[in-house]
Amino acid sequence: MRKKTILAAAILTIMSGAILCGCGAGSGVNDQSAAQQTQEAQAGETSQAEETAQAEETAQTEEPVQAEEAVPENLHEKQNDDEKQDAGELQETDVEADDASEDFDAQADGDDGYRDYEEPFGEEIQVDADTRRKMNIFLSNFSEAGLNAYDKDNRDLKDILWWAHIWTKINKWKSIEYEDVPGEGTCEKNSFENINKTLDKYLGFTISDDDVAHLNQPDENYWFFCKDGNLYSPAADGESYTLLSIVSDVEDLGENKLKLYFTVYSQDLDAYFDGKDKDEYYGLSADEASSNKELEQYEVGYAVVVSDGSFYKLEHLEIK
Repeated sequence: MRKKTILAAAILTIMSGAILCGCGAGSGVNDQSAAQQTQEAQAGETSQAEETAQAEETAQTEEPVQAEEAVPENLHEKQNDDEKQDAGELQETDVEADDASEDFDAQADGDDGYRDYEEPFGEEIQVDADTRRKMNIFLSNFSEAGLNAYDKDNRDLKDILWWAHIWTKINKWKSIEYEDVPGEGTCEKNSFENINKTLDKYLGFTISDDDVAHLNQPDENYWFFCKDGNLYSPAADGESYTLLSIVSDVEDLGENKLKLYFTVYSQDLDAYFDGKDKDEYYGLSADEASSNKELEQYEVGYAVVVSDGSFYKLEHLEIK
């Protein structure tokens, strides 16, 4: 029995030693594998570092590439418009007016108003004070009575008749009669004889009954009508006619024709109703008018006139 016990103990001792040897062998394998993995990782890091260094060296030797700037969507359209404008091909667009009146295309140097550079062109001339005064009075006959456009070859008969009637009210008011007209009430009556005197003096033509036969009823724009050799208009009172014109430049067009550039001014309303005469303004130069505290710039214009040496007749007028 003692022998069996010793033999079992010996067997157990041998088995324990074998197990310990097996564990030691397994630990050695694991340590070898871990070391191999560490070497491979170190090799990978070395390779990656070499690639990074090589890329940086390559970037330093190559020319830098400039990043493309973002282009606004409308830049090419703007460039195209600029090119068209330079070539004179850009179409005009509608623009709201900031002021009560519109200026001409170009402004003259200095303070002498505005000029329209459309044809006809002429040689600029200087005029004396007396001639300038006559020009100012002549042009004021149109601005104060509201005629802003006229062409002798393309007349608007209604505009002309209305201007002649208002001119008579301002300058020959005693010639105006008043009459009750059935269906129209009290009307101002101005004879064609009066009107033709005005037309002939300033425009160089007259009208006949046949010319106005179709104007026997008032319309929505002009509340006057013509009947029995007279012009009738609804009676009005309290109107103000404060406008006057001051010439800034004169061009000689040849054949006794002149082109007059001018500025329209409005007289101070209080001074007007106080009865102050415009006569003292007619002798002003362009510079004097622009600095006069009683005058306010209202519109600008030009006129083509025929001169006989003592008086003028209008051929073309534009006031804007």
